[in-house]
Amino acid sequence: MKKDRKKKIQETFLEALEKTPIIEHACDVAGISRNSIYRWQKESVRFKNKVEKALFFGVDRVNDYAENNLLNGIKNGDIGVTKYWLGHRHPSYRNNYFEKIRSDRKKLEQEKNKLEIERARNKILEWQAGWFKEDKN
Repeated sequence: MKKDRKKKIQETFLEALEKTPIIEHACDVAGISRNSIYRWQKESVRFKNKVEKALFFGVDRVNDYAENNLLNGIKNGDIGVTKYWLGHRHPSYRNNYFEKIRSDRKKLEQEKNKLEIERARNKILEWQAGWFKEDKN
């Protein structure tokens, strides 16, 4: 492949990737296979860095769209979207599920420690009782 043509294809691919951060989609837009992209990344660290940068900006762009949709849903009074936003962004509305799990684990751990201490005490008492028995004989 000629150098100019390859460069143009790579630029088309990177632009598409920055708009839609999906390798397969960007390959379709540029008219190349995924294998070509992976081969070019192996051949050129510079190209690999450009791909990573385009993916980063593409994901950032999609995140902006998603957040915009969430905000539009909130503005339109969508209670599901509102609950989602508050549940993920506002500490007062977060689900206490994980806190309950942590608390339950801590209680179980404390109970386990108490049982282990009790078993150790019983073993010591058994040993002492056996020791005193041997002393009497």
